[in-house]
Amino acid sequence: MRSEPFKRNITKAQHLSSNSPKHCIACLITTVLFTMAGNNPKHFNLQDDPFELFLLGEGEKKIEEKVFSGMSNTSDFVLMKEDHTLGNLLSEHLKMHPNVHMAGYKIAHPNVPELFIRVQTDGTITPRDVFTSVCEKLINQLEMLHQEFTREWELRRITTAGEQGNMQNGH
Repeated sequence: MRSEPFKRNITKAQHLSSNSPKHCIACLITTVLFTMAGNNPKHFNLQDDPFELFLLGEGEKKIEEKVFSGMSNTSDFVLMKEDHTLGNLLSEHLKMHPNVHMAGYKIAHPNVPELFIRVQTDGTITPRDVFTSVCEKLINQLEMLHQEFTREWELRRITTAGEQGNMQNGH
C-alpha cells in the first residue's frame, strides 16, 4: 500500500502541512536531516508537477561552485535537477584530464535532485577551469555524434526509399 503523499487527491501543500500519523516518514526524515544541515527542505512529488524534476524554478541557479576548504585545489560543483546520467559522464571525463588528481560525484538523496561533483587538481589549473574545459569538450563530442547520427539516418532513409521505389517498379 502506498503512503499518503502519493495519492493523486492530496496536494503538496496538504502533504507538507499534515500533522497526521500518516505523514510521509521519508519526508519527515529528510526535513530533519536538511534542517540539521542548514539546508532548505524540499519534497518532490511527481503527481504535483512532473516538470519540477528538470525545469529550474524562478531564481534557481543550474550550477554553483563551492570551494572545498578541506583539501587544496578542490571545488564542489552543485548541479541542480541533474542525476547519475550527467554525474557519471562528467566525473569519468574529469578523471581523464591530465591535471585532475581526483573527481567523483554523488546524489545525496533520490528525492532531492542535486548532483554534487568534487574535483581536485594539481594546482596548475583551477577546478573551475578544468570543469569548464571538460564540459566544452563533451559538448563538442556530442555535437559530432549528433552530426554523424543525422548523416547516417538520412543515408538510411534515402537507401530505404530507393529500395522501395525499385520494388514498386519491378526491379
